[in-house]
Amino acid sequence: MFDAQKCLCLSIEKGGYLIGYFNCLASIILIFLIIFNFGNDFFALICSLIGAVIYFISSYFLITGIKSRSHIYVQPFRFLCFIGFIAITFVIVFSIIQLKDDDNETIKFYHVILEIIALIVETYILIIVASLHKRFKSEMFGARSGYVLSY
Repeated sequence: MFDAQKCLCLSIEKGGYLIGYFNCLASIILIFLIIFNFGNDFFALICSLIGAVIYFISSYFLITGIKSRSHIYVQPFRFLCFIGFIAITFVIVFSIIQLKDDDNETIKFYHVILEIIALIVETYILIIVASLHKRFKSEMFGARSGYVLSY
C-alpha cells in the first residue's frame, strides 16, 4: 500500500482534519435533508438516516483519532473508505456494461466519467486515511515498513 506524506500540500494530519471535518459537515447536511424529506418510503428514509449517522460517527472518530494520534479511531473511517471504493468500482463496471446498450438512455458517457472522478477522489482519500492509520500504528508499536509516496 502507498504511504502519503502530504495531503493537498498540507501535512497529512491537517489533510486528515480537512477530510474529517468536511465529511462531518456533509453528514450533518445529509441528515437534515433526510429528516425533512417526507415524500420517500419510510424504510428507505430510516436506512438512509442510519447510514448518514454511521458516516458522521466514523468521521468524528477520524478527527478524534488524529487528535489523539490513535490508529484505532482512524480504523472505522478507513473501513468505510474501502467499502466506498469497492461500491464505486462496481458502479463503474455496471455503468460501462449498461452503456454498451444503445437503447439505454439512463446511463450516459458523462455518468461514467463522473464515476471515474469519484473513484479517483475516493482512492486519494483512502490513501491518506490508510497513511494516517499506518503512521499512528507505527508510532504506537515502533514498526515502519512499506512504500513512500510523496505528494
